Amino acid sequence: ASGCSTARLGNFRLAGAGQQRMEFVNRDIAIPGEEWVPVLSEPTLGYISGVKPATKAHPLGRLEVKLAESRPSGRQIFRKYLWPVEKFKEEWILETSSHAPPSKSPVRGRKSPGRPRRKSMQEPDQDSPTTGPPSGSDSGDVPRRGRGRPPSVGRTRGQPAFTSPSPLGRVSRPESPALTPLANSSRQSPRRASRSPRRGPTPLGKSLLLKTLPRTPSRRVRFHEPPPITITITPLISTVQNFWNACILVAVAIPAIWLGYLVCTQPPGGPASEPLQNPQDVSGWLSAAVDLNCWLKLGMQQPLIFVNLVLLLNVDLLFWLIALVQGTTWLIDPYWTFIPVLILTFYAHHPLASSNPWRGVVASSILRTWAVRLTHSYFRREEWQFGAREDWRYTDMAAKFGRVWPVLSFFATYLVQHGMLFGISLPLYAVYTSTAPWGIWDTVATVVAVTGMALSWRADNELRTFMSMNEERRDQGLAPILLFNTGLWKYSRHPNYCGEQLYWLGMALFAIGLGQSWIALGTLFNSLCMIPVTVLTEARMLRRGERADLYREYQRTTSVWIPWFKGQSSESQSYKDE
Repeated sequence: ASGCSTARLGNFRLAGAGQQRMEFVNRDIAIPGEEWVPVLSEPTLGYISGVKPATKAHPLGRLEVKLAESRPSGRQIFRKYLWPVEKFKEEWILETSSHAPPSKSPVRGRKSPGRPRRKSMQEPDQDSPTTGPPSGSDSGDVPRRGRGRPPSVGRTRGQPAFTSPSPLGRVSRPESPALTPLANSSRQSPRRASRSPRRGPTPLGKSLLLKTLPRTPSRRVRFHEPPPITITITPLISTVQNFWNACILVAVAIPAIWLGYLVCTQPPGGPASEPLQNPQDVSGWLSAAVDLNCWLKLGMQQPLIFVNLVLLLNVDLLFWLIALVQGTTWLIDPYWTFIPVLILTFYAHHPLASSNPWRGVVASSILRTWAVRLTHSYFRREEWQFGAREDWRYTDMAAKFGRVWPVLSFFATYLVQHGMLFGISLPLYAVYTSTAPWGIWDTVATVVAVTGMALSWRADNELRTFMSMNEERRDQGLAPILLFNTGLWKYSRHPNYCGEQLYWLGMALFAIGLGQSWIALGTLFNSLCMIPVTVLTEARMLRRGERADLYREYQRTTSVWIPWFKGQSSESQSYKDE
């Protein structure tokens, strides 16, 4: 063990696998449900109980962790697991101070020399605030024995047996029999209390988890008394799951790409240009739905209807079925940036497409730049993983609607975003169906769209920097900075949303300049959809008790979308989610 190399686990030091006392031993942990097979809906709670020496298979050693597990009878036990150090994530360790394990109890039936034995549960404890050290002790440094809890001094019937002060502070818990101590746990007979304590003292972290730590929503553990701590655990999925999600991400687009390619390779005067036949009955519609020639004719003659039907079948329906199988709607998030590029490619290479060369190049370049920026921002936030988590709004709605959510998600998640994606892609249809020369509207559209992209890029980077700085402070054991009112966020609560809408407006100006003002309805629909998104985001901020008042002050003095002069306010602190 002395030859083991020094390794680091975040800011917790693992110096030599043979060292018995480590900084992180007895620290409470919460392992995300995504780390288990099958995936769990809640994090698994427990604590680190020790460190195993390094071996050839595990050169950095292994952590011995004990995780809480509920039996069918309702009794909770702790099961031991050995976790390789290189696979253990620092984010799983809760923000609590380290605890040394209690001293071991003497063997039953023998007296421990130099340690006075309690004769009764009514004898005052050395930690009692109303008494001094127990009789026979000079300093009061008598180690606590027993099951890791003080005797019931002054405790009334029904009061929880564990009353020792905790560095976690007061932890709010629901009134549930499964999460509270038994009603008779505070009653012990004098005979039972006079016995020598059992061997194997319970560490403080284990007692906390057994008696006070409540069940919490997935990926978050929250404590409510100062210092207020909110820990958001970034889910990390396995390499195999990440690979399969990446394969799904590529495979689901193949039908739409193949069908669009067939349409774009049709000659202008070929069979696909023949008039479409209107089916007379249901069987005729079903036959047309599976007839490839009908799809080619529809794509050639009615590209807008063709794009909507492909979105309905290949995105809304297929993505919804995959979400029902996987239990998450993650797939729609990366495709929010991919789908407009696919629609752009279809419009640009359509056999009947005609456009001004400069307008086509500028509009397509702006959209591709927008897609690259959003794609990079998405995967950076997800730590370059595929399907690590879904949008938190859908997670909240799933918890709110319960059993109805699998059906409701088809409308709330996919049909709504179908309309938004089609709406922001409509200006491209106008660009590739008109050969009008470049005009003043095109110049204004370019300036507005580029300004909106730059605004969103700046706001996202500022927010990313702020979040990274708070992560570093948390790793150093410092309190997070709750105020973020610098840069663009000083003048707007949602400057990234403002920049996104400016981009949509700029693209719509291309269509307005070409005389197709009706296309601006798509931009209007997207802007209306941003209203409930903003309301949900701010409601989430107000649900966090440690910063609710601060955020209300921030709402009072700062514009919602459009950056504007800041109102008068006292110096306060606020916090934002990325």
